[in-house]
Amino acid sequence: MMQTARLLFEKFEIGGDPATAGPSAEWVAGHAAGLAEGHAAAQDAARHDQSRLQSDLVQAVSDMTFVYAEAEQAVLRSLIPLFSGICAHLLPGMEQAALAAHLVEHLRALARDICPGQIILRVAPAELEAVSNALNGDLRDAVTVTADPALAPGTANWSAGDVTRQIDITAAFAQIQDTLRATLHEIERKDANGAQ
Repeated sequence: MMQTARLLFEKFEIGGDPATAGPSAEWVAGHAAGLAEGHAAAQDAARHDQSRLQSDLVQAVSDMTFVYAEAEQAVLRSLIPLFSGICAHLLPGMEQAALAAHLVEHLRALARDICPGQIILRVAPAELEAVSNALNGDLRDAVTVTADPALAPGTANWSAGDVTRQIDITAAFAQIQDTLRATLHEIERKDANGAQ
């Protein structure tokens, strides 16, 4: 045989005066105090979180700055052999070729624009062949190249009529070498002082 279960429902009837129904004044005061405490605690927690986030951000930026400085120093240290090689081997060997190329360009403009007459170019004896070979076409006819033992390698004098000018590639290369050496010195100084 089957038994039936009884379901009992809670009664929601309001008894008495509806104006007095609801939470008591004590409960309302306690509830308001609890809300105020919870709100104050939440604000304190938010301030604490904000302070912690700011501190974390400052630390992260500081760490990134330090890592960036270390990476920059590592890159600069790796350039030391390159700059040293350029100063010691590449630049000294390029002076003669650079002088010839610079003279050709300078003389071409001079022959075309300034003085259509004969141009006399004096170079150091060691550079006579390289400069002469660099002159081609219309410049070979417009320029007379002569060796001048009084000139240092990397320098040249040109004259056209009563105008004379000096070209000094050695000084330009020395300036490049000085700049690279100063950069090397600065890299080494920063490396020795801990990348300050």
